[in-house]
Amino acid sequence: MIREILEIDSGALSEIHQRCFEERWSEESFRHMLLQRCFSGLVDEDGTVVRGFILANIVLDEAEIIAFCVLPEFRNRSIGRSLLDELIKRFVKKHVKKMFLEVAKDNHEAIWLYKSMGCKELSQRLNYYRCKRGTKDAIVLFRSL
Repeated sequence: MIREILEIDSGALSEIHQRCFEERWSEESFRHMLLQRCFSGLVDEDGTVVRGFILANIVLDEAEIIAFCVLPEFRNRSIGRSLLDELIKRFVKKHVKKMFLEVAKDNHEAIWLYKSMGCKELSQRLNYYRCKRGTKDAIVLFRSL
């Protein structure tokens, strides 16, 4: 089931983020974001288990996806596609005209998902992500809505 992210989800979001990325965002960081009106997002849950989430920042008629995670054991079940599709529908209702996001250049599954849903490459950001082995480059993608 897909639903709006709530402030009480902050702990689960932090745990999922840690399992999906090397640099964990704290529960407090998520709580702070969710208290601001410019942030909105969705979670996918099965009963009481949050399997994934997507979080975006909306400013005027543009949105940026800032975090998008699906737990490894729930991948390849269309959860990510469903979250992104529902978020795009909500963006359109809010009159968002453009959507942006960054993705690690070596995250081929995510890049394929984004491009299959109409995202185009805009640019690259060198050394954008910090990781255990140094840094990773990012691809900036966008989609007109």
